[in-house]
Amino acid sequence: MTKQSLARLQQHKVDQIREKLAGLESMRAELLARREQLDETLDRERVRSKDSHIGRVAFPTFLKSVRDRQANLQRSAGEIVEQIIDVREELAQALRELQTFENSERTEQQRKGTPAPMAVGAMATGTQRRSAV
Repeated sequence: MTKQSLARLQQHKVDQIREKLAGLESMRAELLARREQLDETLDRERVRSKDSHIGRVAFPTFLKSVRDRQANLQRSAGEIVEQIIDVREELAQALRELQTFENSERTEQQRKGTPAPMAVGAMATGTQRRSAV
């Protein structure tokens, strides 16, 4: 397998990790939004519970269930944050490896005296790195 093929493979790995990270961040945002919705629901029900005797009696049970759900959402969001940290570290490592492949290819091309092809990472960002000649 050529160095350029390895670089492309590594770029694909980087892209997959970025997608995974985006998915985790989306899940975290969704969980936090659900928690906010529960806060709003709790506020509405607190006001409504004052309107009747049944509401005043039932509200403490409702309050406990909402707080349990909020705690579960918060715990899940915390677990996702831990996963996000791990995936960010994985992405940083993958980017370092990609840069190593690109630098190796560029060095080899310079040694041969031929212009270095555009870096795979640069293709993804739409930029091209200049080679030192």
